[in-house]
Amino acid sequence: MVPTVDCPTGASYSVEGQRFRAVLDTGSPFLLVPGRLPASGCDDRWGCFADSTASVALGDATTEGFGGQDVGVEWRRGRLDFGDFSFSPINFGVVTSSVRKGGTSAIYLGLVRDRVPRVRP
Repeated sequence: MVPTVDCPTGASYSVEGQRFRAVLDTGSPFLLVPGRLPASGCDDRWGCFADSTASVALGDATTEGFGGQDVGVEWRRGRLDFGDFSFSPINFGVVTSSVRKGGTSAIYLGLVRDRVPRVRP
């Protein structure tokens, strides 16, 4: 069951107690949040991740290609609240930069549970 969304353009969720909105993506395992840098897509519409001592940096930064852009991601582990459901620990990515190459893009909330080992997170 997918919880009812409370925003017109996507789903609302919290990571480490911070509220975000994202486009639900049924073909992706990625859980992303925008970082505070202007190049990350941080704005009132999607939310902005403030460093949290509750989440753990995984010491891993990658560039992911999807949604018509190359996205710089810092991987962390923490808690996700989605509707009435909580998940912890869960890996998530903080978007630190994006380079558009055409196409459209947004912050995505991936709903794929099973993954291939070579694919993050």
